Amino acid sequence: MMSVHAETTSPATNPIDLVEEIVLANEWAHDRANDEEMVVEVTGRWCDYRLYFVWQDEISAMHFSCGFDMKVPKGRKAAVYELLALEDDAKPAALAVYARSRGIVLSDDVIEYLLRHGRRDMPSLLATLAALDRHSLATKRPITVPLLKGWLQRELEWKPAAADTLRNA
Repeated sequence: MMSVHAETTSPATNPIDLVEEIVLANEWAHDRANDEEMVVEVTGRWCDYRLYFVWQDEISAMHFSCGFDMKVPKGRKAAVYELLALEDDAKPAALAVYARSRGIVLSDDVIEYLLRHGRRDMPSLLATLAALDRHSLATKRPITVPLLKGWLQRELEWKPAAADTLRNA
């Protein structure tokens, strides 16, 4: 786990000043565009973090957001799968992140269809996406709902739900 060094030398009137003192003490890369905004980049063991700080003096509020680019070391994917035993609401975002990390272009309707009709555990969903990506490359077709449907029917001997049969009739 990463430790953070935080020692201040003077009281800060602007909270961004305090954040900057912490950033400088830890020698993190940063860019302070003005008195109200700062971007910080921190390299961790498993991912790189991009931290955004915006101070709004008129309402005495600090906005903070964090983006990260996760790199899973080999041999640790099983641990990540356990962590990804997600609630259903979080699965679309997890699938989108996974697809982007592999360079897969995946629309929301494909993710929605896969979640409605495929196996719901994350290892199975990720394995399905990897196999679907290989199929897409082999057939030189983009990943779409019709491609996913056809692939599921052929590869997994899958039968569409009655609602899909009626809608496509």
